[in-house]
Amino acid sequence: MFGLTFKQLAYAFLFGLVDVLILKKSPSVYFAIPPIFFLSFLAVLFMFFNLDQLIKNYKNFLWNREIIEDTKKMS
Repeated sequence: MFGLTFKQLAYAFLFGLVDVLILKKSPSVYFAIPPIFFLSFLAVLFMFFNLDQLIKNYKNFLWNREIIEDTKKMS
């Protein structure tokens, strides 16, 4: 649908559902707008900029840092 992958549609549905729940449960629209904008921004990052893969790569980089001297990559 609309040229999106299943993963992108799943993120859109999940974040859209959370946005609707926040809108319905908040006492005022003014309290609901900031979290809805934030979650929608996160949805766009996950859908179009592969934020899940970026987080995974960054986590692997931080957890697997070690320097081995005298390797071909170091020279």
